[in-house]
Amino acid sequence: MEKYKRTYTKAEIADLRQWFWEHRESFPKSFRMNESTNIPDMAFTVKSLVELLDSVDGSNPIYSGQVYFFMQLKEALQAAGYGA
Repeated sequence: MEKYKRTYTKAEIADLRQWFWEHRESFPKSFRMNESTNIPDMAFTVKSLVELLDSVDGSNPIYSGQVYFFMQLKEALQAAGYGA
């Protein structure tokens, strides 16, 4: 599992954005990431994610929590067989 970092590089954010955008059609309509996190509308979530990542350069720690969440979501989707 990816470890939390205070800041992320532009390359890490670009890779994350690209992965979500390229695999968006393969995602389920909804996704239960873990016992406490259910995403009822993956299409909306991915669209919002891409918009956020387009505006983040990684050097500002304000969005580091959101970037980390999206990295965890990517790992959970891959573990479930999506976007592999």
